[in-house]
Amino acid sequence: MSHTRLLLLLLLLCLSSCSPFFLAFQNGLVQNKELSEAIFNFTDAIPGAEIGTAHQIISLLSGNLISEVQMTVFPGFTGTVVTSSRAAVQPGNQLALTIESTRVTGSTFSPILDNVAVPVEQLVNRVRGEGSTEAVYDITYVDAALRVTRAGDQLMVHRRVL
Repeated sequence: MSHTRLLLLLLLLCLSSCSPFFLAFQNGLVQNKELSEAIFNFTDAIPGAEIGTAHQIISLLSGNLISEVQMTVFPGFTGTVVTSSRAAVQPGNQLALTIESTRVTGSTFSPILDNVAVPVEQLVNRVRGEGSTEAVYDITYVDAALRVTRAGDQLMVHRRVL
């Protein structure tokens, strides 16, 4: 198998930020932690907004990480936010990510939106400069079944899905 599918078991801090997309949003586009957290807290408080299961599919052979987060935005509007990133292991137990694009699949709002990819890397780099969509996960623990990572104040525990 060339990739591993991981299920997010635990996230400490803002639930909406369980996708690498939100790291790029906070670190690259907004570049202000307090403002980003205020935006995340606002969106988390929207009535009917829910975050469902979150998976990461990682392949270090091909150098990519796909994040899938099931969401309900308003009652009746659901979909899966899929974020594609380049991924590479770096010295010091780090996983370096470059967020490339994000899209929604399985949308109940409009099938037209399905698979329309937003070129996050191109857009953010154009506004903030090259490298603005880069993020780093510090790998605290990893074995065949479990991965514990940190991204700033955020702690994530993923379990391998067979």
